[in-house]
Amino acid sequence: QTEIREKDRQMESLFKSLNQFGAIKHDFYNILQTYNGYFEIGDLEACRRYHQSLVDITTRAGDLLDLSRRAVENPALISLLLNKYERAENLKVSLNISLRCVLSELSIETIDLCRVVACLLDNAIEAAAESRKKSTVFSIERENGGFHLITITNSTLKPIDISKAVAPGFSSKKGHPGVGLANVKIILEKYPHCTLEIQNADESVIMRVRLGDTAHPAQAPARTKADGGKSETEGPAPVGHGIF
Repeated sequence: QTEIREKDRQMESLFKSLNQFGAIKHDFYNILQTYNGYFEIGDLEACRRYHQSLVDITTRAGDLLDLSRRAVENPALISLLLNKYERAENLKVSLNISLRCVLSELSIETIDLCRVVACLLDNAIEAAAESRKKSTVFSIERENGGFHLITITNSTLKPIDISKAVAPGFSSKKGHPGVGLANVKIILEKYPHCTLEIQNADESVIMRVRLGDTAHPAQAPARTKADGGKSETEGPAPVGHGIF
């Protein structure tokens, strides 16, 4: 019954997103009418603003439509991504989603996939919301060697402490239980050929989840401890890279 309720919730979220297209179409017409009115009186600045509004609306509609069309491959994941798209939008974060593979071929149980993606995207969106660029990019692609790669890149105010990031109870947020990345690590350990990779970059954090193909186990990178460095003037430097 719990599983049925969860599927109902996921489908309700998906249909809610699809139903928004009727409203988007109506808004699209209104924007064009207002755009034309300002154009007729020669207000070029207003035309520019409405043009940008038009671009934003059509871009969002296209993104949602592309996602919705992939629901047949993995409805639970698509429903989750639509939900996170809306959450990012509410937090004024730009979320770009790219799916360059067949989602039904991912070598991980759907419930585990959704738990991993939800945790990583929540962390990424929240961090991006506090950053200057307010940007998050999510992608899934099939790479040579028989594995799939999930990549999440988000802008951030400061590097993540990778040496502690997957430790149970660790959190960079006050009052937060800090179980997210630790849970991701535990979930992925159920799959011998899957790894979590964390990397600090220029004003961003990159998370990569490699989902190994059991037919090609040698392609999955070995789990290692996070690597770090030390500054003579500043003490321990932020860890730049780690595979778990």
